[in-house]
Amino acid sequence: MTTQGQMKPEERLVMGFVGVFVAAFAFAYATPIQKVLIGGVGVTAVVVALLGRNPLGGGAEG
Repeated sequence: MTTQGQMKPEERLVMGFVGVFVAAFAFAYATPIQKVLIGGVGVTAVVVALLGRNPLGGGAEG
């Protein structure tokens, strides 16, 4: 992560892949309530990767 709170491109790529795999696994194998919970985590990971920063993580420090 950079000093401005932005993710590096390789971090965004890994985060995006992880989010897609988690969401795909949830939607393929989980029960309905698990699809909502686990799939939501996967979709959130993809959104964070697309934004390039964690909107819930606060501002840049120092």
